[in-house]
Amino acid sequence: MKLTLSRCVSAVLLAAGLSGCSGEERDFGPQYDTTSLTGIVQVDSKPALGVTVECYPEPGSSELKAPLTTMTNEAGEFSFGLYEKGGGVPAGKYRLVFRWELLENAMKDKLNGAYANPQESKFAVNVVDGEPVDLGVVELSTGQSSQ
Repeated sequence: MKLTLSRCVSAVLLAAGLSGCSGEERDFGPQYDTTSLTGIVQVDSKPALGVTVECYPEPGSSELKAPLTTMTNEAGEFSFGLYEKGGGVPAGKYRLVFRWELLENAMKDKLNGAYANPQESKFAVNVVDGEPVDLGVVELSTGQSSQ
């Protein structure tokens, strides 16, 4: 019997797919307790859609070793989630940074990098296990005066 390439590929894909259906739980490492971390971003006193918000853990203060990223919705609201949207972050100390990139040019930050450096961030937050954190309104500026 002559096997064609498409039959071989189909057999490999079927075998790979079935191996994931064994019903066994997979270990993805430790699961940490998380606490809600939310806020609202306004730029020049208006809710800002599409602002990237990054949450950088301060060294040694959190189980988190890399930053988490989320984006604001049309009302400027954001929430972080380690395992699921809005699920929160582990207890620890964090610095938040903000970037608002143009859709047509992702390299251009409409906030001119003023809030993009975690070492210089003025937005520090201490998350205590079981105590949700609502930052309220975080007011940012493009540096342009309103006329």
